[in-house]
Amino acid sequence: SQMKRLLTWFLLIISVVIPLQAEKWALLVGINNYPNDINPLRYCVADVKAFRHALVNVAGFKEDKIFLMTDDMKGQMEPTHINVIRLLDILVSRIKADDTFVFYFSGHSIAREAQSFLLAANSVLTTANPLELTAIPLQKVREILSRVKAQQLLTIIDAWRNNPEMDRGDPDSLLTDAFAKDCQIRRSNINGDQP
Repeated sequence: SQMKRLLTWFLLIISVVIPLQAEKWALLVGINNYPNDINPLRYCVADVKAFRHALVNVAGFKEDKIFLMTDDMKGQMEPTHINVIRLLDILVSRIKADDTFVFYFSGHSIAREAQSFLLAANSVLTTANPLELTAIPLQKVREILSRVKAQQLLTIIDAWRNNPEMDRGDPDSLLTDAFAKDCQIRRSNINGDQP
């Protein structure tokens, strides 16, 4: 597929372009099974695990620099809204200017009232208030990633965007301007270079 070709090219480029002292970091989040009557997905966990394998075997990432969060994990690696934001924030603070950082989310997303959210393993959609308190605001992800100092940043949002409370036969929600805007990362001008 075209996505696989693009990812292969990216992986080859970052394996050649990165300075030797630079580190390659990744946070990969995959969620198939959700609580509270949110429809399960099938391939999110398999996709992030396959991508992790490619990062190690094609792009030369060190296994200890790749952080994998899937819905079958517990504790601090369970992809709850707090754990994802916490780990993303910690990693962004560790990454140096010559490094590479990959953030990959595979799971449900939803847009409500001009706000976009990635659904975490503990998200509740009953009303707007629990959603805002238990989902991952895409605007917060954008804000954190805008501070990353890495020379190269790749963000992949592989999100099922129809209403996760509805049946799969329902029409998909279209990409909204708010969702697209929340995906645009404007990085801080850290080294006096162009962001």
